[in-house]
Amino acid sequence: MENGKLRLNRWNQWRSGHHRGGVYNNEEWKVGEFQKTIPNHVTQFVVRPAVEAGKSVVIIAEEWHTAETLARLSDSLHFLGMRKSCVLMWNANNDMSLHRVN
Repeated sequence: MENGKLRLNRWNQWRSGHHRGGVYNNEEWKVGEFQKTIPNHVTQFVVRPAVEAGKSVVIIAEEWHTAETLARLSDSLHFLGMRKSCVLMWNANNDMSLHRVN
């Protein structure tokens, strides 16, 4: 939230700019970067400030691309003692690539 308004960030946009062949161009690399960078960013810049302010956090992720990232985020939050202040939800609108989900 910024000034009482929801702020949305499109993650990895600059990375996608280096792969102009479409959304699936170098997809595995993009997903790997997402998995490596999102848990720390969300932990430090979203969850930590909210928990320190006495708030709860709800995080919703969607599709196979985000499943591992959400698991890593959950692990990070457990390690730092903030997981109990968060509700994490994951869903999929189809069964495409579900074989990639652990």
